[in-house]
Amino acid sequence: MSQRYPMDFRGPARKYAALGRPEDVAETVDSFRRAGVRHLIVDPVCRAEARDEQLERFAREVRPLLRG
Repeated sequence: MSQRYPMDFRGPARKYAALGRPEDVAETVDSFRRAGVRHLIVDPVCRAEARDEQLERFAREVRPLLRG
């Protein structure tokens, strides 16, 4: 996002986005669940042509790690 907008998004991204290895992403998503989130929108930040691949990767690598 920092490339698209003239602002450094690293801090907010670390705070509000699920980033990193599948284990890191699963832990962040689970922390949202523990905080009361009941619906999650998975919207990969990537080129449009990579979107399906990233969603499939989330389903394959992250979803099995989520609790409950």
